[in-house]
Amino acid sequence: MRAVQIGAGNIGRGFLGQLFYESGCFTTFIDADPELVRLLNERGEYPVEVVDPLSTIRVSNFRAVEAGTEQAVRAIAEADIAATAVGANVLPKIVPMLLAGLAGREAPLDLILAENLHESAARMREWFSLTPTPLPRKTEGHLGLVEASIGRMVPATTE
Repeated sequence: MRAVQIGAGNIGRGFLGQLFYESGCFTTFIDADPELVRLLNERGEYPVEVVDPLSTIRVSNFRAVEAGTEQAVRAIAEADIAATAVGANVLPKIVPMLLAGLAGREAPLDLILAENLHESAARMREWFSLTPTPLPRKTEGHLGLVEASIGRMVPATTE
């Protein structure tokens, strides 16, 4: 299985990335920070510290690409599942990239919206409808927008 995680911050890596890894998915992290993308690719793994019970999970089996690139669009087109954790203010900015990826898809896609945004699925559908490039017709009825509420404490990371 191939997963796409848009937003490689605390929730993207520390929660969703870990869940995709533990589910056996190869994950592509898409992020706007080129330095983070470089470091993730260079290191090839990262730790997730779990407090209860105390343990460290070493997440691997991923790659990272910069948002808005052809690599990001292709990853969305080829994903079996995808998720966002970019923040409510950034969410509308990723719509063009999502639409480009969806245009290249043949199979249905579930997109988990792990955002602190009331009615995020309805907002996404509205943002899709407001773009010059509409949601591809073949995608209508084949795109699941899943609103998620994250129930995990993720403290700010340090070096």
